[in-house]
Amino acid sequence: MKRFLGFLLAFSLLASRASSLGRCPPPEVGICIHGCSTDGDCPEGLLCCFNGCGYQCMQPEPCCDDEKCAEGEQCILAHVDCGLLPGQCPEMPFCVPDDAITCANVDCQPGYTCIMQEVDCVMAPCYPVPDCIPVTYP
Repeated sequence: MKRFLGFLLAFSLLASRASSLGRCPPPEVGICIHGCSTDGDCPEGLLCCFNGCGYQCMQPEPCCDDEKCAEGEQCILAHVDCGLLPGQCPEMPFCVPDDAITCANVDCQPGYTCIMQEVDCVMAPCYPVPDCIPVTYP
């Protein structure tokens, strides 16, 4: 029983582990190999994550865990402006004012979902804005 509890504790710590790159994705049923032991065993930009059975190098999920926002600001995940269509660029953490309009404040019409989208900045400060895009966006 102690061994099982120790495994669960280690599993939860690894599953929620965060770094400056983000955090490991939630474990699923994966291949039972040990392709890495530490993040240092992985190519740059990847993390050594538990996949549900073994360990492998995986693309991290962005998170706000390490983001230090100023007083009166909150961290949100927003799609960066990378020159592609809305929703096709990766998400990154951004600090926005506590009273900023976010997807939590927006009701999209049926068949659409809200994403926070970084915008081209004309005059600072500029923050991501909510954008309703089709659920089946190409």
